[in-house]
Amino acid sequence: MIKLRIPLNITVGKKRKALSMNNYERAHFHILTKLKHQFREFVRLSLLEQKAKPITGRFKIHYQIFFPDKRQRDCKNYLDFIDKLLLDALQKNRGTQADTNNKEYIQNDSWQYYIGGSWNFGGILTTGNEGYVIATIEEEE
Repeated sequence: MIKLRIPLNITVGKKRKALSMNNYERAHFHILTKLKHQFREFVRLSLLEQKAKPITGRFKIHYQIFFPDKRQRDCKNYLDFIDKLLLDALQKNRGTQADTNNKEYIQNDSWQYYIGGSWNFGGILTTGNEGYVIATIEEEE
C-alpha cells in the first residue's frame, strides 16, 4: 500500500495554482507543463521517502479530500485532475539521469491495471492548514 498526502495547491513560478479542473481548462500549456513536472517531482520524492515498492499488478486508489475552510467547493473538480496527475506521475516517474531510484511505480493506467477509484469527503480543517487529499493506492491480491 502506498499513501500520499497531496496538497490542493501547488506553486508554479511565483503563483499558487489550485489542482482543479478549472485551472486545467484555463491555464496556458506552458503553465500546465510546469505544474505537471512539479507534481511529478513531488510524487517522486514522496515515494522515495516512503521507500515505496512498484505495483506490478492491478490496483485501485481511494481519495479522501480535506478543505481548509467552509467555502462551498466541488470535490470532483479537484479529484478528477489530481487523479489524472497522480496516474501520470506513477507511470512516468522520471528522475534525473544520476538518480538510481528512477522508476515507474505502475505499469499502466489502462483498465487492465487501474481497476477503479473511490473517494470521500474527509472534512474541514480547523487548524488553518491548506487543504489536501490523502491518496491510498492498493494492489489487488
